[in-house]
Amino acid sequence: MPDATRRNEFGQPVGDPVPGWSGAAHPPGQVLKGRRVTLRPLEVGDAPGLHAAYEGQADADWTYLPVERPRTLQEVRDLVEERMSSTAVTHAVLREGIACGVASLMRIDQGNGVIEIGWVAFGTPLQRTVSSTEAQRLLMGHVFDDLGYRRLEWKCDALNAPSMRAA
Repeated sequence: MPDATRRNEFGQPVGDPVPGWSGAAHPPGQVLKGRRVTLRPLEVGDAPGLHAAYEGQADADWTYLPVERPRTLQEVRDLVEERMSSTAVTHAVLREGIACGVASLMRIDQGNGVIEIGWVAFGTPLQRTVSSTEAQRLLMGHVFDDLGYRRLEWKCDALNAPSMRAA
């Protein structure tokens, strides 16, 4: 814990200096294994599992994402290819080896050690489960422990009640 007795010129408590800070590593897109889920870089071959996971969802589950819920396998493939080509590092969330959601590391600022978890689209099998919590925890641990980031941002629209509850 930072020394709360250190104060700046305004009398405010400040943390310890970070000597030699040179930035954080770019997320390489690697496999992260938990007890219930595995995260790995998204692949085109994940489309069938994601299609099945998204198939029964309400369209309302996609309101706060920049795309509508994909309805066909081809639309899911197109979405996967778009996510793979973005500057974000998107992970498939696998349960029992089958992709049932995605989560991305995005807005990557290596120099300042800031990164965001976003573009989270969990299918019905993941929503409101311990597995979804574990997936988020795996990403958070990876960001801080493996990559050396100093700040992690997890944002949601203030009107997105399900995400607010999840947070």
